Parts: sequence; C-alpha cells; structure tokens
Amino acid sequence: MYQLEIQRILLKIEQNPLNEDFVIAHLKQAIAIADRNQNIEWAMDLRNEIIQTERSTSRCVESFSAFAWIMDICQRYPEEFNQADYLLAYQWMLCSAYSNSNMPLEKIFSLADDLQDRIEKCAHSKIGFYFTMSQFYHTIGDSAKSSSFLELAIKEDFDAEYNLVDQYDYQVENQAILGNFDRAIELCQEMEQLKLQAFCLPFATHCALAYYLARAKDTRAITYLNKAKQGFANHKALNSSMLYSMVRLLYTMYLLEDPLLWTTYQTISSWQINAEDDLQLLFFSHMASISQQTQTVKLELSSLLPFYSPTGLYHTKELHTYFHCQAQVLATAFDLRNNNQYATGKLSSLLADSK
Repeated sequence: MYQLEIQRILLKIEQNPLNEDFVIAHLKQAIAIADRNQNIEWAMDLRNEIIQTERSTSRCVESFSAFAWIMDICQRYPEEFNQADYLLAYQWMLCSAYSNSNMPLEKIFSLADDLQDRIEKCAHSKIGFYFTMSQFYHTIGDSAKSSSFLELAIKEDFDAEYNLVDQYDYQVENQAILGNFDRAIELCQEMEQLKLQAFCLPFATHCALAYYLARAKDTRAITYLNKAKQGFANHKALNSSMLYSMVRLLYTMYLLEDPLLWTTYQTISSWQINAEDDLQLLFFSHMASISQQTQTVKLELSSLLPFYSPTGLYHTKELHTYFHCQAQVLATAFDLRNNNQYATGKLSSLLADSK
C-alpha cells in the first residue's frame, strides 16, 4: 500500500514537472514514506531525484542532506549500491560547496580530495572533476590554477556528462578571462563550425564572450550579444540553472545599451530567490551596477521579492541601494572565506563600469 502511495505522489509530479517547488515538496513526502517503511531502494532513487531536480535550478537547499544520506548507504551496503553511480552528483555537490560563502576552504579541499580518490578507485575519467576545480579557482581569482586544471581536463577522456562542446565552452571562457580575445573568438568559431550543442551551449559560450568583450570595450561584443540573444529566443527549456549566463547576457545588454535590458531582467528577476551564494553575488553585483543610473521603470515582478511594488513602478536608485547592500554582504563573506579581496574588488570594478 505504501508503494502505491509513493506512485500516486510520483504521478502528481509527472503532471506538474516544471514547478520545482511542487516537485521537491512531493519528493520529500515520498521520501518520508520510503524511510518510514525502510525501503532503501525507493529512498535512494527519490533522493537522487531531489538532486537532479535542484540541479535544474539556481539553488541547492535539499541536495546536500540527500547526497550525504546516499553516500552513507553506499558505504554501508557496497554490495547493493555502487558509489560510482553517484560520482557525478558528488561533482555537483562540490560545486555547491564552494558556492556557499559559509563553507570553509579546508572543507572544500577535503571534499575535492575525497572525490578525486573515489574517481581514481572507480577508474573513471577526471574530466568533470578538473573542470569543476578550474571553475573553483576562477571564482576565487586564481587564474593560473584555473588554467592549469583546464589543461588537465583537456587531456582526459570524455564521459557521459562532459564532451567536446563543454571543452570548447571552458576554453573560450578561460581565454576571454585572460583577455586573449582573438583566441577566444577563434575557439568559438571552431565550436560553431562543428555545430556542437548541449543544453545551454553554445548560448552560454556566446554570453561569456559577449560579456568579456563588452567590458573590455571591444567592438566585437555586439556580434556575440546578438548570437546570445538569438540563442535565448530559441531556447526551449529555460530554467533558473541558467542564471549565471543570463546575468552576463543582461550586463552586456546594459553596457551596449540594448533596449531589451529591463525586459530581460524581468524574466530572471526571481531566479535569485534562495539561489546559491555565488549566484546571488553575481546577480546582485551586476544589478547594483545597472541600477546606478537614475530612472523609473515599469516592471511585472514577483511579490516574493522584498522590494516588490504593487504599482509596478520601480525607482532604480532604490533598487541600487538594495542590490548593493546584498552584494556587499556576500562579497565580504566570500573574501573572509577565501582570505583575499577578490570578491569586493570585482564589485568595485563593476560599479565603476557605469561611471
């Protein structure tokens, strides 16, 4: 009977799959039933669904505890459950760990070492691990280590998650970060000629390239902004996991005075609610810069936003005060965690863009 109850819950989820809050709430109900009846297989599958669902969002609220439970079961019942099946989820958890401003560096490095050991024991490709570490060092401002891990990733075999399109995406972004724009554009053109695609690629690649070109005042930025806008218009599976790229698109629109700026902001305005710390910092920092110019804008925003106005009219100076405050708190927290001033320095640089 309890299995029928779980199946009824899953049927409800199938009927409303795009509402992540609904899906996660019902998965938690099903997990409680499986736990109460000591059905470990159901409990494993349902917790894995929690992780998969949150991966399609900008947040990671339930996944940590779900993943910890899964790994505990793998260690307790190695004959029945193979930890190799969950190494990809472990990589996602490592990303979420370094995205949390309260997660100590020592813990992040400990998780990274443990993941690497497990990958080696399972004889899996390290490509995803190296990409993850490259991104981590990018977020703390260590370009040299970020590039070195990217070089290691390129030497690894592809796996079920990462292939040639991902490799090109990481390489384009890395070259753009370093200011090697000619090389970044060359790599992007190769990617396009091969017609490589994935969930949000090459849309995310175009966003990254347009963003760094625009910030450098390189006139080629408009080409990649237009490509990114076209990719966004044609995207059929838009969700909040794309917040990173969408903020870059938004900020490029701001720098190049694109008329769709505030319409695009309206689309992603609520994606930062309960988002991971690094995504919130990215969002608030860039919006703090965008909103420095004094104007009144008409927007249809979620009532869940703390600055929601029933009239739909928003004064950008008031928005700036809110965004800047939130960004400053998060940037300071990351700098304390990372023992540097990289995050607050980036915030100051962004604010200077609009002056």
